Order: sequence, then C-alpha cells, then structure tokens
Amino acid sequence: MDSSDQCKSTEIPDCVYGDVGYIEMDKNKNERLYLYARPLSSNDPDTQKCNFVTSPYKTRIRNGRLRSDDLTLDEAGFCLHKFPHHASTSEISQENDEKFKHLSRLDWYQCSDDLIKSHYYPIVENFIRGITGASLAICFNHRLRDGKHCSAISISNLIAEGSPLHPRNSDEQVVAGYAGGAHVDVDERTCDFIFQKVISNNPRAAHSSKGRYMFLNVWRNIDNDNPVINNHLCLVDARSIDPNKDICTTIEFMNDTGKLFQRRLSAKNCASHKWYYYPDVNVHEAIVFKTYDSDDTKTSRSVYHQSFIEDGKPKSTIGLRRSIEVRVLALFPNHIPNTCPPINL
Repeated sequence: MDSSDQCKSTEIPDCVYGDVGYIEMDKNKNERLYLYARPLSSNDPDTQKCNFVTSPYKTRIRNGRLRSDDLTLDEAGFCLHKFPHHASTSEISQENDEKFKHLSRLDWYQCSDDLIKSHYYPIVENFIRGITGASLAICFNHRLRDGKHCSAISISNLIAEGSPLHPRNSDEQVVAGYAGGAHVDVDERTCDFIFQKVISNNPRAAHSSKGRYMFLNVWRNIDNDNPVINNHLCLVDARSIDPNKDICTTIEFMNDTGKLFQRRLSAKNCASHKWYYYPDVNVHEAIVFKTYDSDDTKTSRSVYHQSFIEDGKPKSTIGLRRSIEVRVLALFPNHIPNTCPPINL
C-alpha cells in the first residue's frame, strides 16, 4: 500500500480500516437477484432465501469529523449535525412529555412504538425542517438497533427487514441488529411509491405533492452514557460513485408487505470509493443522509451505507452500539421545476 494511503498517526485518527460488503457480480450469474425477509411459502417461485454473493473488502474509512466543511447533504449526500436533546413543549404532546423533554436521559426500550411516533417524530421533523429548509417533514418509519439485544430476525435478513414499509404493530418494540453490506435502502421507484403513499395518507401534505422531495435517514446514538465506539455507520461520498464505471445493482426483496427494490453496490470500482465514518457519535448528534433526492441536478441523490467493525478494536466493543434511525420525507413544494411523481394511488 502506498504511504499516501496510510492513516495519519494522530490522536484523532485520519482514518480507520474495516470490511465493506460488496456484491460480487461475477459470482452472481442470475438475471434476477433477490432476498426474502420472511419465511418462504409454497406459493413462492424460489427455493432459497437469497441468491447472490456479498464479499468483504478491506477498506480505508476516513474520519468525517476532520472534513465537515466538505461533507454536506447536497454534495456528499450526508452530514453530521448537533441534535436538540431538550424538546420544546410545542414539539410534543402533554402526555408523557417529561420523558421526551430530556432525550439524553430517555430509556428508549421502555417507550412503546406509538409513544416514539407521537413524541419523537415531531422533534425529528422540526430538526429536518431546520437543517434543510423544507416546508414540511413527515416521519413514517423508525428502527431501533442493538447488537446485544436484537429481537427482529437473523443478520442475513436485516437490511430487507428494515424496509420502510415493513409492518409494525403499534405496541411492538422491535430491536434489530446491524445492517451490513453496502446498500441504499430502497430504489427510486420504491421511493416514489412511498412518497405517493405518505402524501395520500397525510392531510398535512395536501399542498406539498409537487416540487421536490428528499427521502432522508436521521441516525442517532441512543446510549445515554457512551459514544459509539464500534459497529460504526459508514457512508460513501456520493461524488466518488462513477455512473460510468460503478455497477449499482437492484435486488428484489420480499417481506410481509410484498415486493420492494433495494440498491446494492458492486466491487468493480471499489478502489475509487471514498468511505467516511464519524467516531464517538454521542446522543447530542445526528447523522443525516439521503436515500433519494428527486432533484436530478443535485450532486448527490442517494448514499450507500452500512455498519462496519473497526479493525484493531477489542472484541469486547463489538455489539455495544445502540441507535435509532428515523426515515423522513422532506418536502419542498415551491421547487421549480416539479420533480415529484403524480399522486395516482
């Protein structure tokens, strides 16, 4: 390895190394790639739950804290922001409001699914409006993750299980493990479908069905006592993805809602990809990244990401991360030209 590729030896590391999971196109001869996030049934056309190969590639992952001026939502497709840990009473309802006024002292596992939706979602929506200038933000899904106490399903299915349309019971508090493999949660057509569904079902959005929309993920550490020290979230700078050289593959995945589509990244051009992480993310911060931006003039429109284990860290640090991610639609109805799909549901 070239000396220029080595991490600088500083107290705050310039970079670390870890495995990034890339789909192996030369090992996947199937024209249709798929993953099942539910048990196979006799009505399914397939006999195995997954028919593609993903391999780990040792990757240099840069410290995003040292490059915050360059890593913006519009350019790189992601950014790190301070997150309000005290909520105003206007953002939450009166019932149980004391819990959510002090997020850094909240026990998330004692909160019902409905309570998170009614109290935490408004805080996230206000946060997204503030950092993006959106006229309206609507949260529609969340996921708690914990490597030690995950209760959702097996690791091989976590990405599909975390689909934005995965059904949840209102009193259910599902805790998932970490999502590996470089991916974008859902592809453009699925994002358009989610946009149409959320707009159609939300009276607040009656005048926001045109213009521009962004499908964002707001990712936070929820361990009140500890920063994230391993199983970090890493993200690839959208500017390092070359549409003429990279192979970005769509896979089908099936869950209880039906069939959705997800984007995976191949290893073909991986040496050119610039991956970033933010060390020691605490409860007062949020990583915000794009799943999709309807404005095709933007440098970044979607961001591949995954969880990774940092090389050289003690095994005792693996699986300690506790995090929450909330998926949000940010709406810009005054954007010209209109880049939103028609509402035809």
